[in-house]
Amino acid sequence: MRPALMVFSVAVLALLHSCGGHASRPEQLSPAVQDPASFMAEQLSQLDSLPLPEGMDQAQWEELKQTMRSQLSGTRATLAAPITPASAAKLGLDELTLTLAWGYACQGDYDQNSEVNIADLAPIGTHFGKSTNGAGPFPPGSVESMVDGDSNGEINIADLSPIGTNFGRRVEKYNVYRT
Repeated sequence: MRPALMVFSVAVLALLHSCGGHASRPEQLSPAVQDPASFMAEQLSQLDSLPLPEGMDQAQWEELKQTMRSQLSGTRATLAAPITPASAAKLGLDELTLTLAWGYACQGDYDQNSEVNIADLAPIGTHFGKSTNGAGPFPPGSVESMVDGDSNGEINIADLSPIGTNFGRRVEKYNVYRT
């Protein structure tokens, strides 16, 4: 096997391992959020106090908040590394310099603070109703592409689903190993 391909393969396996391999170990969590029940209670109380995003209708905002509350009702926060395919880091290897590069990805983390939580509702509110008018997904790297959780080219109520699915998931670090 070519050395560059071997390094890349090892790096991919290491990144995949680091993103979820030890998620069940409590010592991986910050002391402030080790208890998922407390985390969920705190998040639901913050939901009530989330301010109305600029440019959004109050009734729509209340509907979004109520839908989010309904999705989280009876759900347990996971407090672990993200595992959905959309949360996989995009990797690249420069074969000439053997430089490995990757980008951040955590489906549902719309405010990009490394954790899927109630605060991720605000970017949906800010961009609610934006659309590519049927032209496909938003351009990669745009704010709208980060908030369009289902990548359908529309910021709408369906974009709450990735928050509910990944609620409490977080990215704390990436580990890269070589052999």
